[in-house]
Amino acid sequence: MIQHRFENSIYDVPTLQGATFLMDNNSQLEYIWKAAARSAMATGQFDTARKIYEILKKPDVLGDKEFNETDGALSFFLDEHEKQFNEEMEIRKQEQEATENKLPRVKLKTTQGDVEVELYINQAPSAVSHFIKLVESGFYDGLDFQLVIQDMLALTGDPNGDGLGTSGQFLKDEHQREGARHGLRGSLLMAKIPKDESGNFLPDSASSQFTILLLPLVSASEKQTVFGRVTKGMNAISRLRRVDPTKKKEKGEIVQPPDSIIEATVLWRPETLPEPVYVDPKE
Repeated sequence: MIQHRFENSIYDVPTLQGATFLMDNNSQLEYIWKAAARSAMATGQFDTARKIYEILKKPDVLGDKEFNETDGALSFFLDEHEKQFNEEMEIRKQEQEATENKLPRVKLKTTQGDVEVELYINQAPSAVSHFIKLVESGFYDGLDFQLVIQDMLALTGDPNGDGLGTSGQFLKDEHQREGARHGLRGSLLMAKIPKDESGNFLPDSASSQFTILLLPLVSASEKQTVFGRVTKGMNAISRLRRVDPTKKKEKGEIVQPPDSIIEATVLWRPETLPEPVYVDPKE
């Protein structure tokens, strides 16, 4: 079970409980330890994550296993992850207590199951309004998850299917607004046009494509607008078929079609939405 969850980037409380049980019974399987550490990070158990990573970093614990890029980054930014997680939990608590600020919700019916998301209309009003309008127009129906990278993200919303498709409108960035949300597991980010290979993006270039994070990304709120989060069905996102157009295909390899959004529907929205703030990319 833990191996299946590890291979499908399912990092949650049950994964953490199962993995730590096996660790307590002297399991030396590397994926068990990494599943526990990543699940601890995703669920806010940072003291547990610290203890596991401290052990994993010792070269004589699990043999000569490489401390890979995913866990290296998570452990390196652990303090910042903890800070962002606590800030995010405080915002969620405040919004739950303020019942009059009910958040919009959208259901994504995917080929792996139903997914529900809530949208941060208070912190990203422009992105949320734009997204809801696209959903209501049927824009996302039938679109593929054209990029799904293990332990990183799932990307969809491209009508062309080649990574270059847009809605024809481009949003003003909102990640610099006061109270901007952070990128945790299950967060929705407005995808932007890459500027270079260093992870930088062209300003104000978000349109229709959006990313769902499979693991926390500490730099997300510094570069992209976080406009919502998955509240139900995150395991369906984790099960999405991995797709990487840049990966070289092996001879004779059978390429399976990507998963897709069958239909997107609005479950609840305020009667009046804020006006999206668009920019002209030519200016």
